[in-house]
Amino acid sequence: MPMLAGLAAPSTAWMTIRWASGACPSASPCWREDLKAHEKQFPISSTMSYKVIYHIGNDLNLKTKVNSGTLTFDSEHVHISGSNPLVIAYLSFRNVEMLRLHGLGRIIKLTCSDITVFTSVVRLNLFGYFVIINYFKSGTLCEQLKTRLVLNGKSSYPS
Repeated sequence: MPMLAGLAAPSTAWMTIRWASGACPSASPCWREDLKAHEKQFPISSTMSYKVIYHIGNDLNLKTKVNSGTLTFDSEHVHISGSNPLVIAYLSFRNVEMLRLHGLGRIIKLTCSDITVFTSVVRLNLFGYFVIINYFKSGTLCEQLKTRLVLNGKSSYPS
């Protein structure tokens, strides 16, 4: 069963009630219209997926064993399927950073309200310890995640 980060209940009825009551200002109709306009300009279909490695935790080093899976987008969540499946709501995004782990490749650090996920798009994964990172696709994925963060009413850049 996938872990749900950022929402107390996964039903859309709960989200509709919460949005209608105005309890979540970042989920206003204006935000949804901006997202729809962005998706028309840069379509992200539900079939678009990335082969990724990911680690759930606060730190990452060269000895960390990572999980491999597939990252996909839908209208309100990021889904990571694999040995430890994960569903993250866009509303729970706090920060998206691109890091260089020991200068070897691009790693995306996605900080959410309750967890931190490190992920990177890969070309080849051998047993979770040795990977060949897809440098350019990792950059593309980071930009898509930052777009979701900015459209969510937050900025990924420190002020």
